[in-house]
Amino acid sequence: MATISLEGPSVVAGGLTKVSYPVPAIDFRAEINNLLIQKGFVDRIVPLEELHLHLRPEDRVATAFNNVTEAFYETNDQFRQIYFSLMKYIAQEIFDFDFIFQATPTIRFHFPGPYEDMYRSKDGKYLGYHVDGMNGHPLEEINCWLPATSCYESNALQIASLEDGIRILNLLLDDINYNEEIYLKSGFDLNYMKLNSDPEYLRLAVNSCKPLSMKYGELLVFDPRCVHSTAENQEKHTRVSLDFRLIPVEAYDKLTREYKSQGRSGRMFARGDVFYQSSVREL
Repeated sequence: MATISLEGPSVVAGGLTKVSYPVPAIDFRAEINNLLIQKGFVDRIVPLEELHLHLRPEDRVATAFNNVTEAFYETNDQFRQIYFSLMKYIAQEIFDFDFIFQATPTIRFHFPGPYEDMYRSKDGKYLGYHVDGMNGHPLEEINCWLPATSCYESNALQIASLEDGIRILNLLLDDINYNEEIYLKSGFDLNYMKLNSDPEYLRLAVNSCKPLSMKYGELLVFDPRCVHSTAENQEKHTRVSLDFRLIPVEAYDKLTREYKSQGRSGRMFARGDVFYQSSVREL
Protein backbone atom coordinates (compact mmCIF):
# COMPACT_ATOMS: atom_id res chain seq x y z
CA MET A 1 0.00 0.00 0.00
CA ALA A 2 1.39 3.36 -1.03
CA THR A 3 1.15 5.90 1.76
CA ILE A 4 1.08 9.67 1.58
CA SER A 5 3.24 11.91 3.74
CA LEU A 6 2.69 15.55 4.64
CA GLU A 7 6.25 15.98 5.88
CA GLY A 8 8.73 18.36 4.35
CA PRO A 9 9.40 22.08 4.12
CA SER A 10 7.36 24.39 1.94
CA VAL A 11 8.71 25.76 -1.34
CA VAL A 12 6.67 28.88 -0.53
CA ALA A 13 8.14 31.00 2.25
CA GLY A 14 5.84 30.77 5.26
CA GLY A 15 3.45 28.48 3.40
CA LEU A 16 1.56 31.34 1.76
CA THR A 17 2.58 34.77 0.62
CA LYS A 18 1.21 37.72 -1.34
CA VAL A 19 3.35 39.31 -4.03
CA SER A 20 2.76 42.15 -6.47
CA TYR A 21 3.20 42.06 -10.23
CA PRO A 22 3.35 44.95 -12.73
CA VAL A 23 0.03 46.28 -13.98
CA PRO A 24 -0.68 47.37 -16.74
CA ALA A 25 2.23 45.41 -18.28
CA ILE A 26 0.33 42.28 -17.20
CA ASP A 27 -3.31 43.33 -17.49
CA PHE A 28 -5.73 40.41 -17.18
CA ARG A 29 -8.64 42.66 -16.34
CA ALA A 30 -8.68 44.39 -19.73
CA GLU A 31 -8.52 41.11 -21.66
CA ILE A 32 -11.22 39.49 -19.52
CA ASN A 33 -13.43 42.45 -20.44
CA ASN A 34 -12.65 41.91 -24.12
CA LEU A 35 -13.42 38.20 -23.87
CA LEU A 36 -16.74 38.86 -22.16
CA ILE A 37 -17.74 40.93 -25.20
CA GLN A 38 -16.37 38.38 -27.69
CA LYS A 39 -18.22 35.54 -25.96
CA GLY A 40 -21.48 37.49 -26.05
CA PHE A 41 -22.07 37.98 -22.34
CA VAL A 42 -22.06 41.80 -22.54
CA ASP A 43 -22.10 44.27 -25.43
CA ARG A 44 -19.69 46.79 -23.92
CA ILE A 45 -16.99 47.06 -21.26
CA VAL A 46 -18.49 47.10 -17.78
CA PRO A 47 -16.83 47.17 -14.34
CA LEU A 48 -16.10 43.56 -13.48
CA GLU A 49 -17.30 44.15 -9.91
CA GLU A 50 -20.74 44.97 -11.36
CA LEU A 51 -20.81 42.20 -13.96
CA HIS A 52 -23.76 40.42 -12.32
CA LEU A 53 -25.90 43.50 -13.00
CA HIS A 54 -25.33 43.17 -16.76
CA LEU A 55 -25.82 39.44 -17.33
CA ARG A 56 -28.82 37.35 -18.28
CA PRO A 57 -30.37 35.62 -15.22
CA GLU A 58 -29.26 32.20 -16.47
CA ASP A 59 -25.65 33.40 -16.68
CA ARG A 60 -25.33 34.99 -13.23
CA VAL A 61 -26.20 31.92 -11.18
CA ALA A 62 -24.04 31.74 -8.05
CA THR A 63 -22.45 28.36 -8.55
CA ALA A 64 -18.87 27.17 -8.99
CA PHE A 65 -19.47 26.14 -12.62
CA ASN A 66 -21.73 28.85 -14.00
CA ASN A 67 -22.03 29.60 -17.73
CA VAL A 68 -19.47 32.40 -17.68
CA THR A 69 -16.81 30.38 -15.86
CA GLU A 70 -17.28 27.45 -18.23
CA ALA A 71 -17.08 29.71 -21.30
CA PHE A 72 -13.67 30.91 -20.09
CA TYR A 73 -12.14 27.44 -20.21
CA GLU A 74 -11.12 28.69 -23.67
CA THR A 75 -9.41 32.06 -24.05
CA ASN A 76 -7.37 33.44 -26.99
CA ASP A 77 -3.81 34.21 -28.07
CA GLN A 78 -3.83 37.66 -26.50
CA PHE A 79 -4.84 36.28 -23.13
CA ARG A 80 -2.23 33.52 -23.41
CA GLN A 81 0.53 36.06 -24.04
CA ILE A 82 -0.46 37.99 -20.92
CA TYR A 83 -0.48 34.75 -18.97
CA PHE A 84 2.95 33.78 -20.30
CA SER A 85 4.24 37.20 -19.24
CA LEU A 86 3.08 36.47 -15.71
CA MET A 87 4.82 33.07 -15.75
CA LYS A 88 8.07 34.74 -16.80
CA TYR A 89 7.67 37.35 -14.08
CA ILE A 90 7.16 34.65 -11.45
CA ALA A 91 10.27 32.85 -12.70
CA GLN A 92 12.37 36.02 -12.59
CA GLU A 93 11.10 37.64 -9.40
CA ILE A 94 9.62 34.96 -7.12
CA PHE A 95 11.20 31.55 -7.67
CA ASP A 96 14.77 30.75 -8.63
CA PHE A 97 13.98 27.41 -10.27
CA ASP A 98 12.45 26.23 -13.53
CA PHE A 99 8.83 25.08 -13.39
CA ILE A 100 6.01 23.80 -15.53
CA PHE A 101 2.66 25.57 -15.29
CA GLN A 102 -1.02 25.01 -15.92
CA ALA A 103 -1.60 25.55 -19.64
CA THR A 104 -4.75 27.62 -19.12
CA PRO A 105 -5.68 29.15 -15.78
CA THR A 106 -9.15 28.59 -14.40
CA ILE A 107 -11.00 31.92 -14.57
CA ARG A 108 -13.80 32.03 -12.01
CA PHE A 109 -16.75 34.40 -11.82
CA HIS A 110 -18.11 34.44 -8.28
CA PHE A 111 -21.46 36.22 -8.26
CA PRO A 112 -23.36 37.49 -5.22
CA GLY A 113 -25.97 35.11 -3.88
CA PRO A 114 -26.30 31.68 -2.26
CA TYR A 115 -24.53 28.78 -3.91
CA GLU A 116 -26.58 26.10 -5.62
CA ASP A 117 -23.91 23.48 -4.97
CA MET A 118 -24.66 20.28 -3.07
CA TYR A 119 -21.85 20.43 -0.49
CA ARG A 120 -23.61 21.75 2.60
CA SER A 121 -23.67 21.05 6.32
CA LYS A 122 -26.77 19.78 8.05
CA ASP A 123 -27.67 23.36 8.97
CA GLY A 124 -27.19 24.58 5.37
CA LYS A 125 -23.69 26.07 5.55
CA TYR A 126 -21.64 25.67 2.36
CA LEU A 127 -18.68 23.34 3.02
CA GLY A 128 -16.07 23.90 0.34
CA TYR A 129 -12.99 23.41 2.54
CA HIS A 130 -10.44 21.32 0.66
CA VAL A 131 -6.98 21.01 -0.81
CA ASP A 132 -6.45 20.12 -4.46
CA GLY A 133 -4.87 16.78 -3.58
CA MET A 134 -8.33 15.57 -2.56
CA ASN A 135 -9.19 15.70 -6.27
CA GLY A 136 -6.09 13.87 -7.47
CA HIS A 137 -3.45 16.60 -7.65
CA PRO A 138 0.16 15.87 -6.68
CA LEU A 139 1.57 17.39 -3.49
CA GLU A 140 4.45 18.79 -5.53
CA GLU A 141 2.22 21.52 -6.97
CA ILE A 142 2.36 25.17 -5.95
CA ASN A 143 -1.00 26.94 -5.89
CA CYS A 144 -1.42 30.44 -7.31
CA TRP A 145 -4.51 32.63 -6.94
CA LEU A 146 -4.93 36.02 -8.59
CA PRO A 147 -7.93 38.35 -8.19
CA ALA A 148 -8.97 40.48 -11.16
CA THR A 149 -11.19 42.48 -8.78
CA SER A 150 -10.73 43.57 -5.20
CA CYS A 151 -11.94 40.85 -2.86
CA TYR A 152 -12.88 40.99 0.79
CA GLU A 153 -14.86 39.14 3.46
CA SER A 154 -17.21 36.56 1.91
CA ASN A 155 -16.07 37.09 -1.70
CA ALA A 156 -12.40 36.61 -0.78
CA LEU A 157 -10.59 33.29 -0.75
CA GLN A 158 -10.93 31.64 2.66
CA ILE A 159 -7.59 30.03 3.53
CA ALA A 160 -5.80 28.38 6.46
CA SER A 161 -2.17 28.68 7.46
CA LEU A 162 0.18 25.88 6.47
CA GLU A 163 0.35 24.68 10.08
CA ASP A 164 -3.43 24.50 10.43
CA GLY A 165 -3.80 22.95 6.99
CA ILE A 166 -1.47 20.10 7.92
CA ARG A 167 -3.36 19.58 11.19
CA ILE A 168 -6.66 19.29 9.30
CA LEU A 169 -5.25 16.95 6.65
CA ASN A 170 -3.63 14.67 9.23
CA LEU A 171 -7.02 14.16 10.87
CA LEU A 172 -8.50 13.07 7.54
CA LEU A 173 -5.57 10.93 6.48
CA ASP A 174 -5.46 9.16 9.81
CA ASP A 175 -8.96 7.82 9.08
CA ILE A 176 -7.67 6.03 5.97
CA ASN A 177 -4.24 5.02 7.33
CA TYR A 178 -2.60 7.55 4.99
CA ASN A 179 -3.55 5.41 1.99
CA GLU A 180 -2.50 7.41 -1.07
CA GLU A 181 -4.86 5.69 -3.53
CA ILE A 182 -7.92 6.30 -1.38
CA TYR A 183 -6.94 9.89 -0.73
CA LEU A 184 -6.29 10.79 -4.37
CA LYS A 185 -9.45 9.10 -5.68
CA SER A 186 -11.96 9.74 -2.90
CA GLY A 187 -10.42 12.42 -0.69
CA PHE A 188 -12.90 15.16 -1.56
CA ASP A 189 -15.97 13.09 -0.70
CA LEU A 190 -14.36 11.63 2.43
CA ASN A 191 -13.46 15.15 3.53
CA TYR A 192 -17.05 16.33 3.00
CA MET A 193 -18.44 13.40 4.97
CA LYS A 194 -16.03 14.10 7.81
CA LEU A 195 -16.96 17.78 7.85
CA ASN A 196 -20.58 16.69 8.27
CA SER A 197 -19.98 14.00 10.87
CA ASP A 198 -17.04 15.20 12.98
CA PRO A 199 -17.78 18.46 14.87
CA GLU A 200 -14.14 18.90 15.90
CA TYR A 201 -12.94 18.55 12.31
CA LEU A 202 -15.57 21.02 11.08
CA ARG A 203 -14.75 23.50 13.84
CA LEU A 204 -11.04 23.35 13.02
CA ALA A 205 -11.68 23.96 9.31
CA VAL A 206 -14.11 26.83 9.91
CA ASN A 207 -11.89 28.54 12.49
CA SER A 208 -8.71 28.07 10.44
CA CYS A 209 -9.94 29.32 7.05
CA LYS A 210 -10.06 33.12 7.18
CA PRO A 211 -10.89 35.55 4.34
CA LEU A 212 -7.77 37.01 2.74
CA SER A 213 -8.44 40.48 1.38
CA MET A 214 -6.61 41.17 -1.88
CA LYS A 215 -6.64 43.69 -4.69
CA TYR A 216 -5.92 43.65 -8.40
CA GLY A 217 -2.17 43.60 -8.95
CA GLU A 218 -1.54 41.08 -6.17
CA LEU A 219 -0.87 37.36 -6.49
CA LEU A 220 -1.24 34.78 -3.74
CA VAL A 221 1.19 31.86 -3.83
CA PHE A 222 0.54 29.04 -1.37
CA ASP A 223 1.55 25.55 -0.36
CA PRO A 224 -0.77 22.73 -1.56
CA ARG A 225 -1.31 21.68 2.06
CA CYS A 226 -3.08 24.97 2.89
CA VAL A 227 -6.77 24.15 3.24
CA HIS A 228 -8.93 26.71 1.45
CA SER A 229 -12.44 27.38 0.23
CA THR A 230 -14.73 29.77 -1.57
CA ALA A 231 -17.55 31.17 0.56
CA GLU A 232 -20.99 32.18 -0.59
CA ASN A 233 -20.65 35.74 -1.83
CA GLN A 234 -22.73 37.92 0.48
CA GLU A 235 -21.14 41.16 -0.75
CA LYS A 236 -22.55 43.47 -3.42
CA HIS A 237 -19.73 42.83 -5.87
CA THR A 238 -18.81 40.10 -8.34
CA ARG A 239 -15.41 38.58 -7.71
CA VAL A 240 -13.37 37.54 -10.74
CA SER A 241 -10.25 35.48 -10.10
CA LEU A 242 -7.71 33.24 -11.78
CA ASP A 243 -6.17 30.15 -10.24
CA PHE A 244 -3.42 27.96 -11.61
CA ARG A 245 -0.73 25.58 -10.47
CA LEU A 246 3.02 25.23 -10.94
CA ILE A 247 5.37 22.30 -10.38
CA PRO A 248 9.17 22.66 -10.14
CA VAL A 249 10.71 20.76 -13.05
CA GLU A 250 13.03 18.93 -10.67
CA ALA A 251 10.07 17.70 -8.61
CA TYR A 252 8.02 16.81 -11.71
CA ASP A 253 10.83 14.68 -13.12
CA LYS A 254 10.93 12.70 -9.86
CA LEU A 255 7.23 11.82 -9.78
CA THR A 256 6.82 8.05 -9.54
CA ARG A 257 3.16 7.82 -10.53
CA GLU A 258 0.60 9.44 -12.80
CA TYR A 259 -1.91 11.87 -11.35
CA LYS A 260 -5.39 12.21 -12.78
CA SER A 261 -8.14 14.70 -12.01
CA GLN A 262 -11.05 13.16 -10.12
CA GLY A 263 -13.23 16.07 -11.21
CA ARG A 264 -15.40 16.34 -14.27
CA SER A 265 -12.52 16.67 -16.76
CA GLY A 266 -10.65 13.47 -15.90
CA ARG A 267 -7.50 15.07 -17.34
CA MET A 268 -3.93 14.14 -16.46
CA PHE A 269 -1.72 16.44 -14.40
CA ALA A 270 1.09 16.11 -16.89
CA ARG A 271 2.98 18.08 -19.53
CA GLY A 272 0.93 18.39 -22.70
CA ASP A 273 -2.35 17.97 -20.83
CA VAL A 274 -3.28 20.11 -17.80
CA PHE A 275 0.26 21.48 -17.78
CA TYR A 276 1.83 23.30 -20.70
CA GLN A 277 4.34 21.20 -22.64
CA SER A 278 7.23 23.64 -22.17
CA SER A 279 8.66 24.81 -18.90
CA VAL A 280 8.83 28.52 -18.16
CA ARG A 281 12.53 28.69 -19.12
CA GLU A 282 11.70 27.02 -22.45
CA LEU A 283 9.19 29.70 -23.47
